[in-house]
Amino acid sequence: MGKQTVIAVNPKFKGTYRGARALYSAAMQGFVGKPVSAFVAHVTANPPSMPTKGKLAGKPEPVAGWVSFLTQPSTKNGQTPAYIIK
Repeated sequence: MGKQTVIAVNPKFKGTYRGARALYSAAMQGFVGKPVSAFVAHVTANPPSMPTKGKLAGKPEPVAGWVSFLTQPSTKNGQTPAYIIK
């Protein structure tokens, strides 16, 4: 996630998300063509959702986890990621 990395839509992604995944995906969609660092700064300042239960209740989740989730292939089911980091 260097300063020069840019977010792009993965044309092979055919899935959909619900809940917090959908909110973070929609937030990333707004940053297509922009640096990852801009997305991270925006989501850190304005989290799309916050957990209501557990140790992170009422606190924003780590943005790096969402960037990883939305850009890395799933090892569990082999699903292609929604976004690509170029």
